[in-house]
Amino acid sequence: MEKAKAISRSEAADCLHVTKLIPLGIRHAASLGILCRWPSLPINGNEIVPMNGNCIWTCFTHANNPTLRGANLEQAVWELRVRAVGTFIEMLKLFDEEQWSILQAIGTGDAEVTLSRDEIRQEMEKYMESGEYSGDLGDIILNIAASFSQQPVLVIEVKGCKVTNALWVDPNEIFGGENKSLGFPVVVLKQLNHCEVLPIAEEAKDTARMKYQQWKASERVGVSPGLSLIHI
Repeated sequence: MEKAKAISRSEAADCLHVTKLIPLGIRHAASLGILCRWPSLPINGNEIVPMNGNCIWTCFTHANNPTLRGANLEQAVWELRVRAVGTFIEMLKLFDEEQWSILQAIGTGDAEVTLSRDEIRQEMEKYMESGEYSGDLGDIILNIAASFSQQPVLVIEVKGCKVTNALWVDPNEIFGGENKSLGFPVVVLKQLNHCEVLPIAEEAKDTARMKYQQWKASERVGVSPGLSLIHI
């Protein structure tokens, strides 16, 4: 875990400070019709969500239970990571060729070498046990979190002092679940490989779910091949 912290903090050294990042994210989410609030977690240096390899799971845990703090929060984050990634590893045994193609496309991204099935399994097993993630699988962790929790994820990407992109992660791509009732969306602000949580206001959760459904059904947006992302 200490290795994961060192890597995250090194990569995120030039990230916009959270005191500027969170208001930027709130404004952009509002422009998309989603009302968000400040996280109720304390600011620690340049971060709210710890840069320890668990940032995605902390975002989900805080979005779903903002009352957790300290050791209780850490335990809930650890349990969510182990359950979600462990379920994914078991699901790999049942993947068909199309699902493997989608997964390998997500993992490859802009890289020139496609990871083998064994390499993907090994990477996931290492991450489940230690929380140390090399980044070789791109945004697959976001996909796993969304699919396991059956919650769409609005990712607001920030570079420098501005939003560069906003996209949805489809929770049905990896685990299926087309007939399941989706939970309310989770909103995250992403800088490089680190994510900060942007909690949706309680009174706006139903609206956020409706916005996701509208964007997914709209002919004005498209799903990127193999990435289970809907761009806004």
